[in-house]
Amino acid sequence: MGFVPDLIAKDGKRVNSGEWWETKRQVMIDHNDLRDNRVEHTYAGAHCLGGPVLELGFAFGMLVRYLPQDVTYVGWDIAKTFVHDARKGNPNNLFLHVDILEMDLNPWRGAFKCGAAFQVLEHFEDLNKVMFRLRAVVTDRLILSVPRGLPTDKDRRGDGHVRGWEDEEAVIKTFSVWGGVSCWGGKPNHICATVDWS
Repeated sequence: MGFVPDLIAKDGKRVNSGEWWETKRQVMIDHNDLRDNRVEHTYAGAHCLGGPVLELGFAFGMLVRYLPQDVTYVGWDIAKTFVHDARKGNPNNLFLHVDILEMDLNPWRGAFKCGAAFQVLEHFEDLNKVMFRLRAVVTDRLILSVPRGLPTDKDRRGDGHVRGWEDEEAVIKTFSVWGGVSCWGGKPNHICATVDWS
């Protein structure tokens, strides 16, 4: 998942690599952090209508619970154990183990109307490449949430944040090159936004 070169965790794994995320799964379970982001997921459920939805970095696959039943959902994640967990809880949806930076996008070009990336984009060093690749497969809009505040060195190693945004204005500036950006609600420590492709 676009690990930061030379950023190695205490266990020797590259931060934000698939192997690194495998080690984070149990910590998330132990802290009851199953990524059930009700505010973000409810908003996505109301705004991802009429077409297939792609979620990047789905973790435990909670978003599908908030989508209308007639909406086709596909999830991409870099950690194999998250794919296994999400499939167990949601057997009627497609969860795939992929690295968006390395995968062949050709079979997926224009396949999704709406994209979702909740608390994911801050983990990519090359955000422009990720956005370019998302834009190739999602036709209408991307709904996202990102952390408020800039990461410390501890954050970079501990939770893998390689970037952050000070406020809504910074989010708009970052994502406006991809389309119209509107910020909306969310948790106090996160900024939520919708990018409607231009």
